[in-house]
Amino acid sequence: MKRCLIACMALLLCLPLGACAGGQPPVLGFDPAQVESATVYTGGVPAAAMKKEVEDARQIASLLQLLEQVQLGREATEADTVAGSIGLQFEFRLQDGTRALVHLGADGATLRTPSGFRVVTACPAALRDEDAFFAALPGEAQPVTEAELPEF
Repeated sequence: MKRCLIACMALLLCLPLGACAGGQPPVLGFDPAQVESATVYTGGVPAAAMKKEVEDARQIASLLQLLEQVQLGREATEADTVAGSIGLQFEFRLQDGTRALVHLGADGATLRTPSGFRVVTACPAALRDEDAFFAALPGEAQPVTEAELPEF
């Protein structure tokens, strides 16, 4: 009986720790209902970046749901960034005329939002492969210059 009680207590103590292991979802810093449109950017290097415009409310909601599934860990530093790609950059235009930027670094390693720069501990598979994700977005890809990429 005593062993069973100790085992149950140990299990109960481990459950909260397991829940924290995945990290917290990102704080986007804006109300998703206020988003009018979004632009998604990607590319192997900034000089070869491409963009797609997203205006359908359901597609915007899907983008936001995917981003909310990202789990974050500690604060990131530039040493945490993966070289080789710009990753996925999201520019959300809000109804009040402002914009909110979200940058998922290459290979889903880091996430920069209005609330900070964090290491990603878990990322939906759909977002980890930037090329496949971008190709699956509806609309035609348009080339952009490096100067047109959003600055964080």
